[in-house]
Amino acid sequence: MATGVPPHNAARKSDSAAAAGPVTFGTAQDLIGSWLGRLVLLGFTWALVYHFLNGIRHLFWDIGKGFELRVLNASGWSVIVLSVVITVLTWIAGYAVRGSL
Repeated sequence: MATGVPPHNAARKSDSAAAAGPVTFGTAQDLIGSWLGRLVLLGFTWALVYHFLNGIRHLFWDIGKGFELRVLNASGWSVIVLSVVITVLTWIAGYAVRGSL
């Protein structure tokens, strides 16, 4: 009978690293803590902030504001610059809280 629910063994493959045990958790922590892992996390952080800020820009469009070419260009560049600034500040705050600064 097909229920759309994966069998128990298939569901176990998607367990989180922490739930899979200390060895798997250590491996995941090493990967995320490497320069490549941090670069990926930095990219994810920027993408999240950029998407959030551009969403606010689109909300203004939804109410009919900001369609003049000058405003479109200014808001587009503002989103890019602010997303970089907020990403950098977020990472600085993260390292400061962690005590690594």
